[in-house]
Amino acid sequence: MANLQAESIDRLNDQMDIKLSFDEIFSAMSAEEKESMHENLIMMHECQRVLANTKHSIVSEMLRFTEKFQYWKHVPPKDVLDGHSHSQFYYHAHPTANEKSATNLHDGEHGHFHSFMRQRGILDNEKPYPALDYDAETDDLKRHTCHIIGLSMNKAGALTGMFTTNRWVTGEVWYKAEDVIAMAERYQIDHAQPSWPVNMWVSHCFAAFMPVIKQLVLKRDQTIAAWGAQYGDDAEYNIFEDRRLEALSYCSLDLPAIFAMHQ
Repeated sequence: MANLQAESIDRLNDQMDIKLSFDEIFSAMSAEEKESMHENLIMMHECQRVLANTKHSIVSEMLRFTEKFQYWKHVPPKDVLDGHSHSQFYYHAHPTANEKSATNLHDGEHGHFHSFMRQRGILDNEKPYPALDYDAETDDLKRHTCHIIGLSMNKAGALTGMFTTNRWVTGEVWYKAEDVIAMAERYQIDHAQPSWPVNMWVSHCFAAFMPVIKQLVLKRDQTIAAWGAQYGDDAEYNIFEDRRLEALSYCSLDLPAIFAMHQ
């Protein structure tokens, strides 16, 4: 299986359909979900409005917290962590040379937020997936996180998409979809540092687009299952460390158009 791992430029995105349609998800939403989306979009818009009053955006506001924005480096340097919910996020970007990265699934991405639930916010009934290389005895709980969703942003500071990633991308501990969805429903950054409008925006983004997040996480597990069925016949093959599998699901979002729908 080593040769399979070493194959170059043979990415999942070239072989499998991982994209979801926002319009299809929206049309299947209940009246309650649409009302929740409407209420949370209002709050997202308000966060963007107050930043725009000083010629800032969600992205430029984040960049205030680094002296020099460098590819791959976390912004802020120590991430944003809510000490009560144990929700976490950071912002970063990939270099142009990495434009074939599966997370750059649309034109104009400046960077993206990665969001997590840390171990102290994970419930006892939410158990790590029994991956071949996961050992509960050696698990470092201080580093134990579950990645929930990525939020793609353009240079103007607008949300342009959401995506999920394979385990190796963020070094997370893998949880099955139903547990990740439950974590997403508890996700909240409820403090003012380093930026209250960004923290509020991220929290309300989760609430507004929860139906999208649910479908993306379900699609994530479907993608893993489909790929495993194709290549998982080798006992030594570790699907969660296959570098060809980067983004596992993606949904393009036109935030200004979605705002317009709810005015």
